Amino acid sequence: MTSRVWRFGMGDSGTPPEPAARVVGGKGAGLLTMSRLGLPVPPGFVIATEVCDAYYALHQSFPDGLKDEVATALAALEATLGQSFGDPSNPLLVSVRSGAPASMPSMMDTILNLGLTRATLAGLTARIGEVAEDCYLRLHESFDEQDKALPQDPHEQLWVAIRSVLDSWQSRRAVTYRDMHGIADKPGTAVTIQAMVFGNAGSDSGTGVAFTRDPATGAPEPFGEVLRNAQGEDMVGGTVTPQPIAVLAAAMPALYRDLTGHFRTLEQHFASMQDIEFTIERGKLWLLQTRTGVTNAEAAARIAVDMVGEGLIDRARALARVDLAALRRPPMATVASGTPLVKGLPASPGAVTGTVVFSSVEAEAAREPCILVLPETRPQDIPGIRAAAGVLTSRGGATSHAAVVARGIGRPCVVGAGAMHVDAVAGRLTVGAREVSRGALLTIDGGTGCVFEGVLALHVPAPSAAVQTLLTWAAEADA
Repeated sequence: MTSRVWRFGMGDSGTPPEPAARVVGGKGAGLLTMSRLGLPVPPGFVIATEVCDAYYALHQSFPDGLKDEVATALAALEATLGQSFGDPSNPLLVSVRSGAPASMPSMMDTILNLGLTRATLAGLTARIGEVAEDCYLRLHESFDEQDKALPQDPHEQLWVAIRSVLDSWQSRRAVTYRDMHGIADKPGTAVTIQAMVFGNAGSDSGTGVAFTRDPATGAPEPFGEVLRNAQGEDMVGGTVTPQPIAVLAAAMPALYRDLTGHFRTLEQHFASMQDIEFTIERGKLWLLQTRTGVTNAEAAARIAVDMVGEGLIDRARALARVDLAALRRPPMATVASGTPLVKGLPASPGAVTGTVVFSSVEAEAAREPCILVLPETRPQDIPGIRAAAGVLTSRGGATSHAAVVARGIGRPCVVGAGAMHVDAVAGRLTVGAREVSRGALLTIDGGTGCVFEGVLALHVPAPSAAVQTLLTWAAEADA
């Protein structure tokens, strides 16, 4: 194994030099760590971040020797699983995902089900059933979205996908996100190639995103969502509103106990709240990613204070991981009282009033605070989310694209307001017989999920006990 390609889940995972995320990206570092911890991770390998830098230095060409190194790692993956990439009778399928050193959720390309062709479709159908047809359709759609024809050579598919991920590092949405969060252009993104597991294989399958603690409040309890009979992009895209992760406790109690047990293992290892992606394939649990979860300042304060109490970190580490300047500002407002027009899921706390706009372009052009209202947000909506005072969607869950991005930049956000119909072309939203048009005033409360017509009085609560504790510790440390 060379330093440009790192394997995991194949009995020979190396350990990149620290900080590992700079070498193999955040996703790759999480996968290598989970594999070493013995957690259920589909095997695969990571193309290091240095390749992205070399790719651009070579005017978007692959560096010498990379294809041979990938071929060697792919052969090891085939041997591990007893499947062959492109084999008509027992085909190996892989996903290709980005993985920057810093978390950039949904900002770069992901391609699933690579290795499916007209020649391999029958073999996959024999192994996993009719779901293979759905996988083939999804693969076609991924290439169609990029205005590319789907190659019928699996190896050509793979290299088109790798190039697509590397190219997406310099996409407008990714560049905008890096600018918003102060993320450096170098090192670039890693590329993770991983054996597929199928969350769309029936009612005993699914996909989910979970946090080891509530990312909105910091409460020490698992928080997350799951979509049955779906693949991961269905969850992140926000086109469907998922169910709370607690449904697994009733539907699959043993699997839920395993999942929450893995939460404890990861928190103890990383000593931080974790954001985890998982897939269930016909009753078997697989972990696909772990990374430090993104929270608002007040939730981060509670998590830090609780972890000191639990012995996971000390006070110095607690103070180092929170934004003390943000904690010294007044807490996020809430709506004092009122009758909601509609209620959705509380995705990012804070209450705000603004004029209604129905596109990111309108939000960027607005000269006054606005509420961006959409059925769901997409990565290309990042500039509009940044420009808006708040975000409201009719679809998606608290782990959808809109929710994750809004939380990361401190924008109040309500998602999954299913009783609301959004007609962006006509410039109106309707709830039953009530209609709100472009330019009208709305107030949203991302802490409760409530949406109100007009301007409402807001209440700014006193700082939480955790915030006060941290500020006391900070004063004592400075004394």
